[in-house]
Amino acid sequence: MNESTSPVYLSARDVRRRYGNVSAMWLVRRLVDSQFPKPVYFARQRFWKTEDLARWEAVQASTPPPPPTGLAKKQAVAGARS
Repeated sequence: MNESTSPVYLSARDVRRRYGNVSAMWLVRRLVDSQFPKPVYFARQRFWKTEDLARWEAVQASTPPPPPTGLAKKQAVAGARS
């Protein structure tokens, strides 16, 4: 980060909008994920640095998705048989 620029912070609502108006539970689940950026707190409100989110997005884009499990796996197998 350049010394002359301040980091840009997004509120939890803005982070949810950034990822397609996802639910609050989606954000809670990402917080359990050790790779998702941790928020900083200002007056008991959570905020994320946009540069941390961009870094996480880059890692997600370069990582292949996991194989389907549970119901998704059953649906994939059933679809392949049709």
